[in-house]
Amino acid sequence: TANDCRLIDYRGAKVAAFLVNGDYLLCLPQAFELFLKHLVGGLHTVYTKLKRLDITPIVCNVEQVRILRGLGAIQPGVNRCKLLSCKDFDTLYKDCTTASSIPCRPGRPPKRATMVGMSPNGPSPAMLLKKSRLDGEYPAYENGHIGSDRVDKSHMLA
Repeated sequence: TANDCRLIDYRGAKVAAFLVNGDYLLCLPQAFELFLKHLVGGLHTVYTKLKRLDITPIVCNVEQVRILRGLGAIQPGVNRCKLLSCKDFDTLYKDCTTASSIPCRPGRPPKRATMVGMSPNGPSPAMLLKKSRLDGEYPAYENGHIGSDRVDKSHMLA
């Protein structure tokens, strides 16, 4: 039945899985916590990747969610969950582990492509000013104060 759940050995860990039509369907949130959490931003990123890979996870029924909660595979307050075949999870895992080595993400601009203030036509005036300050081309401050030899304050004392 679709509610036949067991803890299976998968990639060196015990993962909750349902046996459906001879295939094990892994609890996706648990598999994410065990294998993907350190590789991707979050579960939402995983769902985006699955969509791009044309993989459709199976939505758990109410009884399956109850069983997964009972096993501790999902948090007590969670009332929905998705399942993924081992084959599909392997595809997802491969994508997560190889995607970081690709320099440019297809269809999207690269992250942090340019620094703020930089443009393809060269640095902006604001960036040139910052650079000149960093290079020491401005009057220095001593202990946070302007040196007495640089400013005439006599008119302030009158």
